[in-house]
Amino acid sequence: MNDILNLDKMIAPTIIKYVYWVALIAIIIMGGNLLFGAASYVVPFHISLLYILGATFAVRLYCELIIVAFEIHEALQEIKNKQ
Repeated sequence: MNDILNLDKMIAPTIIKYVYWVALIAIIIMGGNLLFGAASYVVPFHISLLYILGATFAVRLYCELIIVAFEIHEALQEIKNKQ
């Protein structure tokens, strides 16, 4: 608890992991709505599948890039503490 209060430990990477799962669920719901909803007459099947795959990949990549930035910060803090 002391690490969190002194801002020594980051909580944002944990929050980002939850945001990823919420975004993934939203993508699946929206993609299912495109596939089987009223918009299925407007949006072709393959476009709906491309949306699901592309959006899933994009969200995963975005969240990983943010987490990498926090890991770089933690590594720099460890290097600073060793000196």
